[in-house]
Amino acid sequence: MFRIWTFCSFLWFFLPFQLLKTDFSNFGFLVLIAFILFFILGGQLASKSKMLSFKNYSYDVKFSLSIITLISIIATVFLIFESQGKLTLSLADAYISRSNAAQGLLYGDVSNSSIYFKVAFLTYPAGYVYLALGILFLKKINFFKLTLFGLLPISLSAFAMGGRVQLFYAILVIFLSLSLRKKYWEILGVEKLNKFRWTIKKMFIAVILFTALIVTSIYFVNVFFARAESVGGSEGMFKVAETIWGIGFRGALSNFLFEIFSIDIIFIVFMFSWYLSQGFVMSNIIFEGYDGPLQLGVYGVEIISAIVRRFDGTIIYNNFQSLMDLGTYGFLPSAFGSLFIDFHFFGLIISFLWGWWSTKVYRKTINLSVKSMLLYPFMIIGIILSIINTPIGMTNGFITFFWLFTAYFFIKKQKII
Repeated sequence: MFRIWTFCSFLWFFLPFQLLKTDFSNFGFLVLIAFILFFILGGQLASKSKMLSFKNYSYDVKFSLSIITLISIIATVFLIFESQGKLTLSLADAYISRSNAAQGLLYGDVSNSSIYFKVAFLTYPAGYVYLALGILFLKKINFFKLTLFGLLPISLSAFAMGGRVQLFYAILVIFLSLSLRKKYWEILGVEKLNKFRWTIKKMFIAVILFTALIVTSIYFVNVFFARAESVGGSEGMFKVAETIWGIGFRGALSNFLFEIFSIDIIFIVFMFSWYLSQGFVMSNIIFEGYDGPLQLGVYGVEIISAIVRRFDGTIIYNNFQSLMDLGTYGFLPSAFGSLFIDFHFFGLIISFLWGWWSTKVYRKTINLSVKSMLLYPFMIIGIILSIINTPIGMTNGFITFFWLFTAYFFIKKQKII
C-alpha cells in the first residue's frame, strides 16, 4: 500500500501538473496518512495472530467452477441480447452514452436500462472469478474455456458499457493468477508451467495474445482521443482540464516536454498519469473540503447507488450535489476518498479492517491455503487500484466480490488421512 501511494504521489510532483483552483492541503495530506496508517495497523494485528498449516488438505473446485461457469454463460447471453442493434465501435458514441448515464445519475433520473443490461450487470463479474479459478485450479490451462467463460463476458461488457477498466482488471487477474500458479503448482495439484519453448501452437497463441494486447492498447488510447475530439482535440482537452478540472500541465519541465514531443503524445502521457495520480489529488480536496452527508455506500458501492436510485433518485441528487459544489464529481477519489465520502472518519475503521483482511489472505496464501489463493489476486488488485477506486477494487466491485466469495465458499476442503 505504501509503495503504491508513494508511486502515484511521485507522478503528481514529478510531472508538470498544477492545481489552478485550489491549493494542496496539509490537513488533507495528514488525513491520507492516517488512512494508510490504519490500513497498516490492521495488517500488523493480523500478522501477530497464530497461523495454522494448510498442507494436509486437498480441495475440490468442480462445483464452484460449475456455478461460476453458469453465471458467466448467463452474462454472455444477456450481453448479446443487450448489444443487438446497440453495440457500436464508435468510441465517441460510447463516451456520449457514458456521459449521459453519469448526468442521469447525478440528477436522480429514473434508470432506463433494459432487463438484459441489469442481469448482465449482476453477472458479468463472474468472468473475473472464472479466470482465477481456471488458471489456478484446472490441471491444465484451457485457453478456449478461459476465453469463452472468462474473457468473453468481460469484453462484451466493456463494449456494451463503453469502458476500459473491465479489460484492465481482467489483465491484472490473469497476471496475478499465473504468478501464483507458477509458484505453488505442486500445492495446487496442477501441471507446472514449463520453461517456454516455441511450437506451432504456442506461436499461434502468442500471435493472438500479442494482437489482443495491441488492439487493447489502441483501444485505450483511442478512448482518450475520442473524448478529446468532442472538445477540439488534444489542445482543447488541455483547456478543459485547466478551466473545468482546475488541473494544468504547464509546470516545471513542461516546456522541455512540449519541445520534444507532439501535443498528442503529451496528451496521452497527461491522461495516463492523471488516471494514476488523480486519487492523490481528489482525496486531498475531499478530506479538506467535503462537508456533505455520510453517503453510507451510495457513493462508493455502485450496486447500492442503483438500489437507492430505484426507490428515490432525489437522494442521489442531494448527496452528489455536494461533490459537484466541491468540483470532485466524476473524478476517481481513491479508496480512502470514497471511504471518507461514505463514512467520514468512521472510514478509518474500515481501512483498519481492510488491512487486517488483506494481511490474513496474504499469510494464509504463503502458508499454502489453496482456498485463500483464489482471494489473493483480488486482494492485491484492491491495493493496486486503491489510488483510484474503492477497497473492493473497481466499478461494480461489490458484485465481483459476491461471486468471488460464492466460489470460495463452494470450494470443498478435505483433510488428507
